Amino acid sequence: MKLRSQLLSLGAIGLLGSSAFAATHITSNITSSATWTVANSPYILDTQIFVTGSGTVLDIEPGVIVRGQPQSTAGAADAGSLIIRYPAKIQARGTVANPIIFTTAALDAGLAGGGAATGLFKDANADLLADRWAPADGDAKYLDLNPATSPLPPRNSADVKNTSMWGGVIIAGDGSTNSGKQVDVDSSGSFTAADDGVGYIEGITAGPLAEYGGGLIPNVEHNGGLMKYVSIRHGGAALSTGKELNALTLYAVGAKTTISYIDIYATGDDGVEIFGGSVNLDHVNVNYADDDGFDVDEGWLGLAQFVFVLQGYGYGDNGLELDGEDKLENDTTTFGTPNASDPTGDARFYNFTVLVSTEAYNSSSAIGGSASAASVNAARMRAGFAGQVVNSIFQNVSGTTAGQGLRVDALKTTGLASGETAEYGYSARDYFGQGLLQLRNNTVVGFTTLYTTISGGSATQASTGVASGTFNGTAIPSVYYPATLNRTLSTSIPTPAHATANGVDPRPSLAASSLAYGSTQDAAYVVAPAVSTSYKGAFDRTATTLWTSVWTALNKRGILKN
Repeated sequence: MKLRSQLLSLGAIGLLGSSAFAATHITSNITSSATWTVANSPYILDTQIFVTGSGTVLDIEPGVIVRGQPQSTAGAADAGSLIIRYPAKIQARGTVANPIIFTTAALDAGLAGGGAATGLFKDANADLLADRWAPADGDAKYLDLNPATSPLPPRNSADVKNTSMWGGVIIAGDGSTNSGKQVDVDSSGSFTAADDGVGYIEGITAGPLAEYGGGLIPNVEHNGGLMKYVSIRHGGAALSTGKELNALTLYAVGAKTTISYIDIYATGDDGVEIFGGSVNLDHVNVNYADDDGFDVDEGWLGLAQFVFVLQGYGYGDNGLELDGEDKLENDTTTFGTPNASDPTGDARFYNFTVLVSTEAYNSSSAIGGSASAASVNAARMRAGFAGQVVNSIFQNVSGTTAGQGLRVDALKTTGLASGETAEYGYSARDYFGQGLLQLRNNTVVGFTTLYTTISGGSATQASTGVASGTFNGTAIPSVYYPATLNRTLSTSIPTPAHATANGVDPRPSLAASSLAYGSTQDAAYVVAPAVSTSYKGAFDRTATTLWTSVWTALNKRGILKN
């Protein structure tokens, strides 16, 4: 009776079980509190599943596996996804020993067809989409058959990326954004100032459930719940051109939400994308995101600290893509003075390690071939981005210099792609000139261009990253690239243990310290609530065990060192 009542509380759900097989098929929205248990795992997200309603809490136990269905057809908005929509909450409480794993319900071509396992997704109708799981397939035909012990590689044996085989996890809050005029909030029939600060979840059918943001009176303390020791793999379905889902997306999520120890692996769009809000994140591991590892937009006011991003191997555009302003969907004017509903962001990035590599490393050797890293930037700062990038390491470990390290863009007004609109307002360079964009105590190594040359004023930068002069008549703040606390190495690349037989080691080696990382682990600049450290990057180089050990997909595959 207890099991029956629990299932009924989830809405329209099918329980599929026998002595050898148990799965819980989620087919409709969750509107009252529920607990997902290991005993009824895996949970199959059949489509976009919203968790909604005042007081509704979805509690997920340690060790639960959640599988999202692939799209039924190209462009269909039915890829299995979990969307926590305010005022509902999620409580995903994984542990190091038993993380909560979100992965795909796609079928394996060999197992589903009755033959030997091939590690290739089944595509019975040759539409280039993975086939969806059905109850008749049982628990032995999943492509990602044993995610807790044997994660899929980032590419399969046919050298195809293992991505985009379900949707992702979304939390939508009622916090602050500078999103403009997407939703006719006051039902006036036109877009007015009253419609500022509210947007639609990207790629989700428009309607009340798809709205996010608190409008003119944002709830900066919004609490979307807790996610800790959660691994999200193989998602990022493309619902339409430019409308892909991310592994984890945070829309207007407030400061009382806890996002800690998150693992993102082989996803079709961004690893983490944040639209506004004031949520803080810590200990985030992003490996092989097909667009950006970590992406922010719409005036995010939060802090991210201790974040490791590994891009390359044919994956990725930027390690970090940092935007600040909204998309101006229905706004034909330039930005004026920011106000309560159009805040200037203050995004803080502390202790990041961003590695750009041409290969993905196995426990004994590189997997497959190598791909160019030339197009991958470590960090790109774009329209309206303001904030701090501090105590971080950005390194190309490919063996040859390529790409750009820290790139600071002007507004894009020409050379626009189809469907792309010109950018308005303040550029990242404008905020740099005002001291609202600060890059302090960082190390940038191995890129063809280490730092962007800022134009538009008389700013100049030496190879050590020192900025001097003025920008548009304003003295450049010395905090931008202080000579004593930013280090580069343009003549050769140090060789820490990134490509050894026992996997990628993201810790700066002692041998490299005198070259690029400093004779001491100088991390002098800290602003609360960031944690004070004695080192740059996401990992203490003196630590004997990484915080990514045991529970992350990359570590379980032997690609990321213990």
